Amino acid sequence: MRISGNPTPESRFDRIPANHMVKGLFFTRLLDLVGDRLKTTSIPMLERPLLRRYLPFADYPQVDYSRLTVACAGELYPQLPLREAMRRVARDDFHVYFSSRLGAVMLALLGDVRSSLLRFPDMFRTVLKGGRFSARELSDTAIELRLEDFYGWVDCYPVGTVEGLVLHHGAPVDIEVEISDDALSATYVVHLPPR
Repeated sequence: MRISGNPTPESRFDRIPANHMVKGLFFTRLLDLVGDRLKTTSIPMLERPLLRRYLPFADYPQVDYSRLTVACAGELYPQLPLREAMRRVARDDFHVYFSSRLGAVMLALLGDVRSSLLRFPDMFRTVLKGGRFSARELSDTAIELRLEDFYGWVDCYPVGTVEGLVLHHGAPVDIEVEISDDALSATYVVHLPPR
């Protein structure tokens, strides 16, 4: 699968509510990847943390994370459309999450890919503030994930996050994606091999 399109990032940044937050460990991951290559002018208005570093489980504005992700996607995958680049950046989110103490505990409780997908909303809620998340089993081979009122690029970024989770378990990736007209809600149906 490859996602095409280059939406205007500023139009997306402008609509992210001020109370939507992301944990600092994800900022740190992106800055570790390309921080030395980013110019301050490439991420205007990025709010700097009080201690000049991002604390792993402190909350920071989602709009800043979105700006940083767009800048990193452009640095890491300049030849790709923005949505595809964002999807690829997101694939490693769960490696970061599972390397944290909280994530390691969650991983130990999860078990297989099916259980992980069904607990996906719980994992999201531990690292994000804003939006609503749900999961349900449609059949033995399909799990539905639903994101609503989510301002974090539902048309690409969470697709990569889900892919990363499925790949972490060594399962093949097959995801159907349905995006709302306003690109604030999405349904992902993850198809899995039979048990």
